[in-house]
Order: sequence, then structure tokens, then C-alpha cells
Amino acid sequence: MLLRSAAPNMQLLSLPMAAALGVATFLEEKDVAAQTKWPNDVLVNGRKICGILAQRGQAVVLGIGLNVNMDTDEAAAIDRPATSLRIETGNECAVEDVLDGLLLHLGEWIGRWQAGGFAVLRETWEARCANMGQYVEVGEDADRCTGVVLGFGAAGQLLLREDDGMQREVWAGDVDG
Repeated sequence: MLLRSAAPNMQLLSLPMAAALGVATFLEEKDVAAQTKWPNDVLVNGRKICGILAQRGQAVVLGIGLNVNMDTDEAAAIDRPATSLRIETGNECAVEDVLDGLLLHLGEWIGRWQAGGFAVLRETWEARCANMGQYVEVGEDADRCTGVVLGFGAAGQLLLREDDGMQREVWAGDVDG
């Protein structure tokens, strides 16, 4: 998707989170229970079904990769647990129908985000987040940190209680755990 938004850069950090909520509500309409994973994934039964990226230039390019008709053999070939709509529902899906339904939910959640930033997403995001209250590892190499997910800051940044009891804001990185 290409979005034109006057949102400040700090608000832009939570755009993938808004999109993840749109994907999750779309999946639930298909009777597939979904959770979010900070900062930009959607999980079903602990397996990744969707990844989201946003990049800002003259406009915001929002990329959403939703696994639609991947079968179990294809999912098993991926180096991390993965799933698809087909695996979860047992039915092959018409991609055009998936796109039509998904766009409705994305429009709703991105509209909320444009109107109020992460503040209007926080409660729903925290309720859906697979890692809330869990011990996780975030980042790589020297930037790697560990701790318990406490919640999310005003811009959607991860709030982590590190092993020494200190609270840390994490602005980017992959979460494992």
C-alpha cells in the first residue's frame, strides 16, 4: 500500500502495529484466532502468518505479507514456525477475496491510527500481544537485550524490564521468546 500521511516520524513507528491489528481482525472474521507480535507480525497458534514493514519517503510504503494458500509442506520448509489461511481453515482461498476483506479491516485500523496514533491502539494491541508479560530476547549481537515485556510506550516502543530490574525502551528489533 502507498499511504500519504502527515504523521510525524514518532507516530509512524506504530503504523505496522495498526496494520497488524487490521490483519488480526480480518483473520478472526475467518474464524482464525490471531495474536500480534511486536513490532510487526501476526501469529496464529504461535506460528507466523503475516509480517508487515513500513518505509517512509515522499509517502509511506506499507508492505503486508499474509500467507494465504501456503500448504503444510511449504510451511515446514521455512526456518521458523509458519502457517497460512489455508492451513488454518482447511480451505484454499481466492486471493482477490482475501484482499477485498483485508483492505476493509486495514482501512479501519489505519484510520484509527491516523486519527490518534498509538494511543488509540494501545489497549487492543496489549490485549492481543503474544508476548505481554513474557520473558523475551530482543535484537542481535551487541544490541541484544532480555527481559519481561511490561507494555508499550506512547509511540508503540517496547517497554522491557531487564534482568537487573531496570526498565528499558526498545525502539526496534526482532523479539524471540
